[in-house]
Amino acid sequence: MYQIHNGDCAEVMASMGDDSVDAVVTDPPYGLSFMGKEWDSFGTDTRQPGDEHYCVPDNPYGRQKVRYGWDQDKSKPAQSMVAFQESMTPIFAEALRVAKPGAHLLCFGGTRTFHRMACAIENAGWEIRDCIMWVYGSGFPHSMDVAKAIDKASGYVGEVIGERTVDVGMQGGHMHAGRKSQQQQQVRALSDQAREWEGWGTCLKPAWEPIIVARKPLDGTVASNVLKWGTGALNIDACRVPIEQGDDVFAKNPHTHSKGKDSGIYGRYNEQQGNWSGDKGRFPANVLHDGSQMVLELFPDTQRADGHRIRRNASHDNVYGGYTCEQPSGTMHSDLGGSAARFFYCAKASKKERNMGMGKHLIWEQNQELTRLLERASSLLARDISESMMLSLVGIGCSMSLSGNESTDLSQAECRYITSTVIPLITESRTCSSSPRSNISESILDAIRTSEESGISLARLAEKSSQSEPGSTDDETAIVTNAVSALFDDLSQIRRRAKQGNFHPTIKPIALMEWLVTLVTPQGGVVLDPFAGSGTTLVACERLGFDSIGIEREPEYVEIIKRRLGEE
Repeated sequence: MYQIHNGDCAEVMASMGDDSVDAVVTDPPYGLSFMGKEWDSFGTDTRQPGDEHYCVPDNPYGRQKVRYGWDQDKSKPAQSMVAFQESMTPIFAEALRVAKPGAHLLCFGGTRTFHRMACAIENAGWEIRDCIMWVYGSGFPHSMDVAKAIDKASGYVGEVIGERTVDVGMQGGHMHAGRKSQQQQQVRALSDQAREWEGWGTCLKPAWEPIIVARKPLDGTVASNVLKWGTGALNIDACRVPIEQGDDVFAKNPHTHSKGKDSGIYGRYNEQQGNWSGDKGRFPANVLHDGSQMVLELFPDTQRADGHRIRRNASHDNVYGGYTCEQPSGTMHSDLGGSAARFFYCAKASKKERNMGMGKHLIWEQNQELTRLLERASSLLARDISESMMLSLVGIGCSMSLSGNESTDLSQAECRYITSTVIPLITESRTCSSSPRSNISESILDAIRTSEESGISLARLAEKSSQSEPGSTDDETAIVTNAVSALFDDLSQIRRRAKQGNFHPTIKPIALMEWLVTLVTPQGGVVLDPFAGSGTTLVACERLGFDSIGIEREPEYVEIIKRRLGEE
């Protein structure tokens, strides 16, 4: 079972009870203004119009976009990063309150800002326990070409000396958002001054992300805490790294079992090998990877290790006497060698998982332009257009279609759309206009979705309705025609702003989130994700059978979450 809350995570968590969740697994904003997203910007921008890097506020939540590391006073730490840490601390403090004693927090971070994230987590009262490295091969470098920057600053434009193919349009890059395309770019000759800096850049290709591992202080010892609260430990066996056929976990690690060496100094003893078996897999490490070719090439190849026979009841003597060590008998598996990446858990992303459940469903990203268009369409529906106007349009369109007049004819599908979708929308808008708390916007978006599903072109309806009734010089008819045309034109513009599929820029592989959830969640536990994004944590919990609570501020992402969970 899952819960999805659309709102500010601090406010939603404030309504939750103390000690009510078993684990917190989340991928919060990194404070980098990623892809220009407002939700990843922190701090108060004191710049004024005309100042360098000034940006117009576009933010209903009081934050303004601040370039990473920007500060008017260079002698002080970057205020945006200070604001980022200060903004995240109370959120993690609230998460601490709702978490059970001993509950673990797994929090993704960015390589440039996770130190601030870790400080915020620690300042909130969590204990930092570890940091997992998530290594991937889909990173996209955003390095500035210094040589080109020099020529651009000086205004130098060299002659065209060729073309090259470059990757563009990478959305989300290392965070599996995909959508990479290619285009041809001209290659121009560099100036003598710029040529000295050819090959220099400003940053490296991203290939890993930290996952901060923290724990709420225990209620007593680990043993007493797990018995009382069911939290405080990691599910090691459930997260072991699977062993490939012909691979021997004992071959390279002598500490995984006793080989009967002379290690007893207090006399003879009998030690029975525990119930641990190599079949369970390797002990999980704090390094994970995506199995991509680039990542596999980062790991060294290991040599083949032949199998060996272990004797049972082997007696050995040392300076204090002898002992007998009970060990499993038989020959261990051979290690066929290969990439050392096999020693670490691999979480591959499915090509289909990104858009599962989305289909061709239209979703809009909320911004000022969309709000403006919706308000204008709402006003037209409520004040300037009536049901009779639309019926008149249908009558004119159908009659022109019968007479063969292509300038204003409407298809049967278009006539059905107007009568079954647009006219009811007009009626609803007039009802909503009488109530200050009503909002017709979602109904308008649904009407646009219906047009998409029915194959109706709103731009074509705007064009057809702009034609006055043939032979008519009535001013009232012209007013009606203009209003109806303006409505369909607004709807067409809103349609063009829609997106299909999962357009969230920071999507993690489901297999990765399943592994993380399994690591820190006890059987029957509840997982909280205060920054649900596109809902991958919730999807992972549904697959694993855990209850989950997701909080997401952006309504368009909440819609993505609901559709992704509908597929599960």
